[in-house]
Amino acid sequence: MCKVADKKRARVSIEEISGKLKRTVLEIIDLSPVPSDEDLMKKYNIRDKNDLKILYSVDMTDSVILVTTDDDFSDAVGLKAKVMGPVEYLFEQEKVKRRQKERK
Repeated sequence: MCKVADKKRARVSIEEISGKLKRTVLEIIDLSPVPSDEDLMKKYNIRDKNDLKILYSVDMTDSVILVTTDDDFSDAVGLKAKVMGPVEYLFEQEKVKRRQKERK
C-alpha cells in the first residue's frame, strides 16, 4: 500500500508506481544460514521481529537500496542499504536518467 497525502492532487497513481517498480525489480536468490532472531535483534535493533530476515537478506545480498512502504525499516540500525519509499526511488531513477541524457 502506498501512502499519498492528498489523493486528489497526486500526480502519480498507485498503479503507476506499482507498475514501474515491477519493471525494475530484479530477482535475487541467495541461500545461506540465518542467524537466530536474538542475534539479528542485537544487530539491527528493530521493533518488528518479522522484519529481521528481510534486513538480513538485504545485507547478505549487498543490496544498495531497500524499497519499502514499511516505516519500521527507516529506523533500522546497522543496515548497509539505503531505505527508500517507492515514490522517492522512482524520482531518484528519473534524476539518474536525466543526468545520463545530459552527459551524452
